[in-house]
Amino acid sequence: MSDKPSQPLGLSSATALVVASMVGSAIFISAGYSLAALGSRGWVLVCWVVGGIVALCGAVSYGALAQQLRESGGEYVYLARRVHPLAGFLAGWVSLLAGFTGALALAAGTFEQYAAPLLGIAEPNGKIAIVLILLCVVQHSLGVAGGAWLQNGVVVLKVAGLSLLALLGCWWLGGREPLPATPPPTFTWSVFAVQLTYVYMAYSGFNAAVYVSEEVRDAERNVPRSMVLGTLLVTVLYLALNAVFVFSGPIEDLAGQDDIAALAMGILGGPTAEVCTRLLICAALATSVSALTMSGPRVYSKMAADGLFPIPVPPAGRSPRVAITLQSVLACTVVLVASLRAQLEYLGLILMLCAAAAVATLFWVRPDPERQPRWWQLTAAGVFVAAALALMVLTAMRKPDDGTATITACVVTIAAGVAMYFLLRWIDRVRHEDIEQ
Repeated sequence: MSDKPSQPLGLSSATALVVASMVGSAIFISAGYSLAALGSRGWVLVCWVVGGIVALCGAVSYGALAQQLRESGGEYVYLARRVHPLAGFLAGWVSLLAGFTGALALAAGTFEQYAAPLLGIAEPNGKIAIVLILLCVVQHSLGVAGGAWLQNGVVVLKVAGLSLLALLGCWWLGGREPLPATPPPTFTWSVFAVQLTYVYMAYSGFNAAVYVSEEVRDAERNVPRSMVLGTLLVTVLYLALNAVFVFSGPIEDLAGQDDIAALAMGILGGPTAEVCTRLLICAALATSVSALTMSGPRVYSKMAADGLFPIPVPPAGRSPRVAITLQSVLACTVVLVASLRAQLEYLGLILMLCAAAAVATLFWVRPDPERQPRWWQLTAAGVFVAAALALMVLTAMRKPDDGTATITACVVTIAAGVAMYFLLRWIDRVRHEDIEQ
C-alpha cells in the first residue's frame, strides 16, 4: 500500500515549509529597531551574519536529533523522550504560548501594519490580522496534502518576489551617490545582544521540518537536508534585503521605523515601489501565517497522544483540526492585547533557550551506535548552545528595567508550564481513581 496519504511531504515541501516559517515578520520590522539601537549600518549587517551562522548550527543540530528520533513534535518529543516528560511538556508549553501562537500573532499583526495603508486604514485594530488567521485555519483544516501543494506554490512566488525586491534595491543603490559617513556609535555587547534576539526571531523557523517529520518521505535524509537548504537560502536573502533597507537613506530617516522595508523601497524607487513592496510583504507574511498554522498544531497533537494535553488525537494522516483551532484562538487574543516590538525580544529569547535545551541533549543522551551524532554535528550543537547562553546573560546585563522584564517574562512562562503540568497530572490521576472505583 502506498505511503503517500500519510507521508505527503517530500524534500521540496519540507524545504518550502522551512522557508515559509523563517521568512516572517521580524525581517520586515527589526532593521529599523536595530538601526536606532546600534546607530551603524555595518553592525546591523553583522547581526544578521551572526544570526545566520547560529541558525545554520541549529539546523545541523536539529538534523542530528531528527535522525535519532523520527517523530513529529520537535522539542517536545526530543525533551520528553530523552530527558523527562516534564521537560517535554515545558517545550510544548513554550511552543503553544510563544513558538507558534506568539509567532503567528506577530506575523499576522505585521501583515496588518503593512496592509492597513493599502486599505486606507489609519489605525489598525487587529481585525485584518484575525481574518488572515481564520483563512489559514480553513486552508489547513481541509487536509495536509491540499495545504502542502498550495503552500509550495505560494512559497516559490514569495521567494522569487523577495529576491526581485533585493535585486531591484541593490540596482537602485548602485546608481546613486554614496551616503555621507556617520560618526561611529558607542558599542555595547548588551545592546548588540538585544538586536541578536530580534534577528534570532527572524531565523527561528529553521527547525520547522521536525514538527512534521512523520509526514515527510524518507525523513532521515529529507528532514535534515530541508532545514540546512532552507536556512542557507533564507540567510542569503536576509543579508541582501537588510543591505537594501539600511543603505537606502539617511539613518535618521530609517531608525526606529516599524515599516522600514516599505519606506526604504519608497526612498529608492518612489511611491509605486513602496506600494508594490507592501503588497509583496503582505503575501510573504500570509505564507508565514499559513506555515505556522500547519506546523504548530502537530506539537499539541503529539502531546495529546502522550496524555499531556487535553485535546482529541487526530487519526493518522489527518489534519489536527482541534489543535489548529486552539492555536488560532490564542493567536487572535495575542493580536488584540500585545504590541509587536515587545513580542520580538521575548519570543526571540525564550525560543532560543528552548531550542538550546533540545540541542543540548546531543551531548548527554546517546542513542544506538548507528545513530551517533558526528563530530561536526556536535560542534554545531556546541556553538548553538553557547550562543543561547550568551544571549541570555547579555540580555540580563542590560538596563535593569529592560533586561529584568524580558527574563521575568520567560521565567513566568516556564513556571506557569510547570504548574499546568502537575495540574494535568493530578486531574489524570483523579480520573483514573474514579474509573477504578
